[in-house]
Amino acid sequence: MQKSLYFLATWGIVLMGILKSDGQVSDYPQHNRTYTSTGEAQQTSVPYASYPEVYPSFNNETIKQRLSAMTNNAVTPRFSSGVRGFINTYAIKRHESTEEMLGKRTIYFPIFEDYLRKHGLPSDLKHLPILESALKPHAVSRAGAVGLWQFMPATGKAYGLRINSSVDERKDPHRSSEAAAKFLKDLYRRYGDWALALAAYNAGPGRVNRAMKKARSKNFWRIQKYLPRETRSYVPGFIAATYIAHYHYEHGLDPVAPPYELQVTETTKVYNSISFNEISNITGVSYDVIKQLNPSYNNGVVPSSQEGNYLILPYHGIGAFIRYIHPEYREGNLNYPQGQENIQGVNYRVVETQYTVFQGDDLELIASIFKCKPAHIRAWNNLSSSQVQPGQVLKILERVPYFEKPRKLVELKAIDFKRAINVVERTTPRKQITKIDLTNTKHRKPSNPDDDKNAENYMYYSIRRGESVKDIADKFPGVSIDDILSDNNIKSARQVKSGKVLLIRTQ
Repeated sequence: MQKSLYFLATWGIVLMGILKSDGQVSDYPQHNRTYTSTGEAQQTSVPYASYPEVYPSFNNETIKQRLSAMTNNAVTPRFSSGVRGFINTYAIKRHESTEEMLGKRTIYFPIFEDYLRKHGLPSDLKHLPILESALKPHAVSRAGAVGLWQFMPATGKAYGLRINSSVDERKDPHRSSEAAAKFLKDLYRRYGDWALALAAYNAGPGRVNRAMKKARSKNFWRIQKYLPRETRSYVPGFIAATYIAHYHYEHGLDPVAPPYELQVTETTKVYNSISFNEISNITGVSYDVIKQLNPSYNNGVVPSSQEGNYLILPYHGIGAFIRYIHPEYREGNLNYPQGQENIQGVNYRVVETQYTVFQGDDLELIASIFKCKPAHIRAWNNLSSSQVQPGQVLKILERVPYFEKPRKLVELKAIDFKRAINVVERTTPRKQITKIDLTNTKHRKPSNPDDDKNAENYMYYSIRRGESVKDIADKFPGVSIDDILSDNNIKSARQVKSGKVLLIRTQ
């Protein structure tokens, strides 16, 4: 892809001035310290005021050790002055910008991982947009490349992206990610080496081929000097982006999480033209949020399309929108008066929950409990792999339904009774932690279900194979078979089957 690096265009070329005359590394000034070529910290006369924050120091040996611990990567991590320069920029020079950027991983990484997995590509390629666009869908390079993956117009159109006055799919997280996956896959087939494929992604295959011919080599590090200056820095930049995603906490980088409604979303397809204002009126989601989640539409309008256009909405608004565009879904208690969809249809919210991993748990199981993707859990918890350990506490953003007939606010969900006491909910905005020990709870059923709507009074229970209603009632002292059937609007105990989720009163 013949374009300039967005990262270098906006943050400056970090390699200039960091090399000594002897080729050794010399840091930018950082909190009264600099480093010798061996990485040992020494005092310097640079004023402390040059950096308002004090960030953890780091040396070359530490970086080398951490890079060597990063396994199963598309490009084998390799330390160089270029890698060090990029890390220095992420961790020191652009510290606050990096924190904001890292927070956006919860929005985009699950999408990136889906398309990389679909095309059989290494998952760590999801870090490429960190280098390309700093995870900004509206990013534009000096050469005219646009979007999270920085597509030039010709390349974008070649991979099926629409670019016109109403839509620029280079900014669409889904469309551009699929196009990027296809492009990267084609480049890897051509070169059989990810370092060369990434270089060709930046500079174009023609320049890489000429550099290979001049160097008489197919090794990126040997042909590096024959590539354009920006492309020489591209693979080191990718290594540094992957490193900073793994080790940002070691550098005092605390990701700034976006609002929940930007993190917990659903995607649907829209075939008829509809404006953001109309969508906002239908769902109750603000215009600005709709615009942030759908950056590819230039005029605040989703145009008509026979193939369908992607529309991303917060989870609390997707139900109302689906019922609006599909009236056949308005059945039973979903049959709302015309014009009230934006009020009655918003029946979900998001709460921050902590889950303690049990023996035998894996990310797929935990994700199924909380109805999210494993990629979300990895992003929320800065996990570099899908491995979890018993006793590990995971942060989960849980989608919580508002029950309407009767209205029962459910805050806690568990796969069974024993696990329910290990789920901790962090309420917002007070940020108070509430622990509910079900083993010491007395249960009661109010005469009128609407009289008691406290969130902590209910839990979900997933019926195990072979369990009867009586077996479940026996687990909850004070709860009878009739209570369970009544609270769940079930007429007969025969309708209770394994896999069904029941609402159980806990107080």
